[in-house]
Amino acid sequence: MKLYKYGLKTGEFTGEMESQKRPNGQDIIDVIGATVKQPPQTGEKQAARWTGESWELVEDHHYTRACLQTSYRSRMSEAARQTKAAKTSAGLS
Repeated sequence: MKLYKYGLKTGEFTGEMESQKRPNGQDIIDVIGATVKQPPQTGEKQAARWTGESWELVEDHHYTRACLQTSYRSRMSEAARQTKAAKTSAGLS
């Protein structure tokens, strides 16, 4: 049986997986972060989000300019912290 996974914080659809089987052959469907209900088809700039009872379509801002800039800044800040930490541990500060 197919299970549809979602993020625990956002409820956003993250993918599919096959259920595991119990020794008696029954599907294990009580999986945290997954449901047996299939998400709806999404259009451009849409995402499927699990509400706890059903899927809903919401606007998807993952690839908007502001989101990409924030992501880039976060990666650059992390790289700078790692470089500084490496220099400090090597005694190069």
